[in-house]
Amino acid sequence: MNTNGDSVLELHNSLLGDLRTSGRLKVPIGGARPLVERDTKVFTADSPTRSLVIGSRGEPVAVLFVSNSVDVAYVARNVEKAAEAKRMLGDDLGSVILEPLAQGDFRSFSFALWPWHRRMTSVRGLAYLQRRLLLPHMLAWLREVTERTVHDTYSDELGTAFTQHLKQMAQDHRFPLPSQDLSQQGLERLESGSWRPRVVLQHKDFCHWNILLPRDRSHRRQFPRGFILIDWAGANLRGYPFFNLLLLAQYSRMPASVLRAELLSHCRILSCETCDVMPYLLAALGFIGTHLGHFAESDYVSMFRKTIQFSLPAVRSLD
Repeated sequence: MNTNGDSVLELHNSLLGDLRTSGRLKVPIGGARPLVERDTKVFTADSPTRSLVIGSRGEPVAVLFVSNSVDVAYVARNVEKAAEAKRMLGDDLGSVILEPLAQGDFRSFSFALWPWHRRMTSVRGLAYLQRRLLLPHMLAWLREVTERTVHDTYSDELGTAFTQHLKQMAQDHRFPLPSQDLSQQGLERLESGSWRPRVVLQHKDFCHWNILLPRDRSHRRQFPRGFILIDWAGANLRGYPFFNLLLLAQYSRMPASVLRAELLSHCRILSCETCDVMPYLLAALGFIGTHLGHFAESDYVSMFRKTIQFSLPAVRSLD
């Protein structure tokens, strides 16, 4: 339910009117308009409705997210997870995370009003250049996030976050045989004590469709890392290493030499062997498979296959 029909705009404008009346809205606005989505992100039944909020001169000033009846707390979770991640990261690393202009509940739905910033371009040549220019900044940020948030696993986490999901992957015949074999190898290294997994802050979908750019030069100081990372509702505060790196590499068409260097850097930070990269990734994919929510199983299987197909050659090049 991501379409912005008349009923959605009516709800959003009523909400904005309530914010103005209550004095909670400090930004002068002219109302809500349909938000044109031009990326390839998959929207599910629990995806919030969105609208573009314009200023008094017709300029974009904010984006309004409102949960729908499938999951009325969705937006509230986004706000909460983003705030928790920002606290974990501190001022510098946390500067990539937006703070809402307003948040709360309206007619039983959670909502958040986020400041408007620019989407990455969809023009092919410019998009390629933009991603190549941003990539070093995103990789540096991801490396530092891993360093800042890496922690040893609790004893019960080994069972729930790793052993359980690797066993599942080792027996799941929907997926290529290499993923089953690598899951089994990870289990054996776990049981022998050769591999002691660690956890990190993990964004659920570190891809270009969740990257924004500061709206203008006056806002660049506010975002010294050069980019903004949105959609934290599914973030895992004690999540899986390598998942964000490999997903970013897959969708940014990262050069193989760059990915190889980054994988080795993350291995050093995590004090793990290169043979542990795929078990980390498979455990992460297993976790997603047991927490699909309204994400279609067919889309999950497709995503799994594409991710393994991309990642396996890159990881094997480390040997």
